[in-house]
Amino acid sequence: MVVLTIPGRIVAKQSVRFTKTGHRYQPGEIVNYHARCAHFGTMAMAGRAPITGPCRMSVQIVLAIPVSWSKKRKASHKWCVAYPDLDNSLKAIFDGLKGIVFTDDKQIVEVMASKRYGQADKVIVEVVALETQKPEAP
Repeated sequence: MVVLTIPGRIVAKQSVRFTKTGHRYQPGEIVNYHARCAHFGTMAMAGRAPITGPCRMSVQIVLAIPVSWSKKRKASHKWCVAYPDLDNSLKAIFDGLKGIVFTDDKQIVEVMASKRYGQADKVIVEVVALETQKPEAP
């Protein structure tokens, strides 16, 4: 099992952009977010090899409550229904942790995700290997 916390606001996956000459590129903010995920994933793995088999992932996206909200509104809102979308946020996390926590995001066979308000922006990720890989017989 691997548990990691990625501090800061989540950056949702965005569509690939194209230049006038037809070259594809990812916007800089998503590239930076992938690097941040990779950094904290590397720290959590502490030198271990990536998970190679099927895995379950639990993701809690916590977004800071807007300071402009009244105390009454802050107390009544638990779930965040604002930007960013949950599915696009998961894609960004999957891509950022690919090759570090797990070999490829196709290995993720079960996901539990939530997006809620809290004190500070952060993402808490837990990845559990569902099967231990058996060494191949010679």
